[in-house]
Amino acid sequence: MNFSSRDKWRAWLARNHQTAREIWLLYDKKLSETPLISYRDFLDQAVEEAICYGWIDSRVKRIGQTRLGVRFTPRRSRANWSKYNKARALNLIRDGKMRKAGMDVLWTEWTNENVDRDQSHRRTIADCVDGILVERKKFLVEKRRDDDDADPGLIEIPGGHVDPGETLEYALKREMKEELGVDVEKAKLVQKSLVTATNGERQRIHYFHVEKWNGRIRSTEAERVYWESKISNLSIIPDRRAVRKILRVQGDDSE
Repeated sequence: MNFSSRDKWRAWLARNHQTAREIWLLYDKKLSETPLISYRDFLDQAVEEAICYGWIDSRVKRIGQTRLGVRFTPRRSRANWSKYNKARALNLIRDGKMRKAGMDVLWTEWTNENVDRDQSHRRTIADCVDGILVERKKFLVEKRRDDDDADPGLIEIPGGHVDPGETLEYALKREMKEELGVDVEKAKLVQKSLVTATNGERQRIHYFHVEKWNGRIRSTEAERVYWESKISNLSIIPDRRAVRKILRVQGDDSE
């Protein structure tokens, strides 16, 4: 089934969740060229609706040159709930979207006290830093592995979480060293964005323009890193805005 909208996916689940054994939901990468449906948006929406009807995602595979397929099946037991899907489920319960089929397969320890406690925890916002390196009108991106547990296949700006006790600047230097192998010498904060990650975590991303760095760039965590020229190839909308802001200052805004 080709993914075209969240509403159509939910409608399919409403009709078929009790009788179907599986479905491969297909995402066309061309959708990421629109400002509405990035791969992260697709995956987050698809998994949330599946949880509402007691289904679960499992495998991800590449189909042809432009499509990715995600396999969904009914959840067979209350076991093996990941912390990410627990956070999603609690949010869906709070918003009144969870259906009976989804409630019937919630994890065994689930109680109203769990809901209250986890909802309170969800309101915590995690600080993150992303570093934008620009060279000859191109910007550095990393491509996640297709089998990545959290963000398979995403193309995004390198970065990560701010650890307890770290300043934003220190966290940026650490992340760039860990992910790219470079030492940041000069960086400027250009944007802050509040987002919801695919695991349900609320994040405040601090985007820095890394104006000067030293070292040989290499990929240490992603499938690969490379210089990109098209902003629309980025999977995450706030990433696009931050890069566009920097390129405009430099007199270039490639799409």
